[in-house]
Amino acid sequence: MHVDSGGGGGSSVGAYSSLIAAAAAKAELMHGPWESTGDWTVKREINASNQYVVSYATVEVNTLTGEYESEAAGALADINKSVLEAEAKGVLDKWPPKIEGLFTKWQDLPSRYTSAALLDWAARELNIDPDNPDSTGDSFGDINSRLAGDLENIKLRTGQLSGEYAETFAEYYVNQLPTTFQAQGRLVAALSVASHAQGEIWGRTEDDLAAFEPKALEAMKASAPDGPDGDLVLGLTVIAAFATALAAVPTLGGSVALFGAISGAAAIGAGVEAAKTPDTKYQSLPLGADHPDKVFTNMEKWLDDLDTQIEVQEVGVQDFLKAAKAFADGGSCELTRPTLNSADPSAVLNRRQGVTVSKESIAKITELWLPSVAADLRQAEGYLTFTADDGFRRSTDVGLAYTGAWTEFSALQTRTSDLLTGLSTDLEDAGTKLEDAARLIGMTDDQISQHYQKVEKQVEDRNLNDPDDVLPLL
Repeated sequence: MHVDSGGGGGSSVGAYSSLIAAAAAKAELMHGPWESTGDWTVKREINASNQYVVSYATVEVNTLTGEYESEAAGALADINKSVLEAEAKGVLDKWPPKIEGLFTKWQDLPSRYTSAALLDWAARELNIDPDNPDSTGDSFGDINSRLAGDLENIKLRTGQLSGEYAETFAEYYVNQLPTTFQAQGRLVAALSVASHAQGEIWGRTEDDLAAFEPKALEAMKASAPDGPDGDLVLGLTVIAAFATALAAVPTLGGSVALFGAISGAAAIGAGVEAAKTPDTKYQSLPLGADHPDKVFTNMEKWLDDLDTQIEVQEVGVQDFLKAAKAFADGGSCELTRPTLNSADPSAVLNRRQGVTVSKESIAKITELWLPSVAADLRQAEGYLTFTADDGFRRSTDVGLAYTGAWTEFSALQTRTSDLLTGLSTDLEDAGTKLEDAARLIGMTDDQISQHYQKVEKQVEDRNLNDPDDVLPLL
């Protein structure tokens, strides 16, 4: 007797499928009149004593092959052979497609390795002390202390300028820059949380499946009548994906501050709470049973639960991104274009300035600090280049098929990009307008301006975020 060979294993999902099918076939045959003769072999004997004919069939379930022997030829021997072949072949044909079919939808899932690190860098680029936006200290870690210092210097020095539009710029625009930077940084951080979450989802799914296959094989072996204890269980780790991502994102004043800001500005969907609070009932799911058909049912249920919990996590990401988008649209993440930018240069600065205002202090504002701050915004915006293929798109209906929370991610990414670009442009334009106004009243010096332009170029080209690195250039 020969049965066509089944599929082999490998390092991908379904690598154990042929072994699980073989174990299932052996267990099912042993629940009938077949007995084990080895790890992967069973044997059945038909003893027609009144005819003095003994017939045997030995089957290797792992290779799907078998042999038939009979002590005599003739009609009875042929009948016995047909019975044995039909029993064995029916079981051997049954299990490979059933087991392989379980793993079909789990092939080619997105990678655990997303580009979330790019968003972490973008968040760091905008991060100032989250507990005190006016502080220039870096005790929290992972903050852009040069940016924090530049914002403080802009606040101090523009506050010393005399002139209708310059004073309005300082009082109603510059004073709000730190909190606006913090808000925009939180939007970038929300994108980072989502990207980290997608990586956690697919990484944990991969790990869960890798743990599932050998456990399923063990359960199938244990489902034979002489098998060991069949009370096998296996939990899901994917249930902690979103919570892990929320806790892992650097900067922003911590995920608590991020979550609080977003939830305070928009109603957080129920999906977020469900995703960030793992359901403990999925920490121990049954696989073992006393018959291979029951084990198969448990396997189906386990994979269905995995699929459902992936969707729970992705709905959490989706609701979180929706809330972040509402936060982005709520007004606290942007500033109205300063009136300074559209004013006539002659109306910006008074011809008489205070003793603390000098050509050098104005040059630092217009050529160094405002352009450097604008460059930080451009630097962060340059990291917002994600596509659906970066942790969202999949080819099967696993989870929130087929692109998960990509629509919401894309919407927030686009909105955040527009906000960063808009603020950067406004700051650069304000610097240009102040420089033009200063030139009209004789408060510019080309040599001084060129010096600070060169310093700013070094800051931008080398992405210097530590004031100690800038100091030697001054």
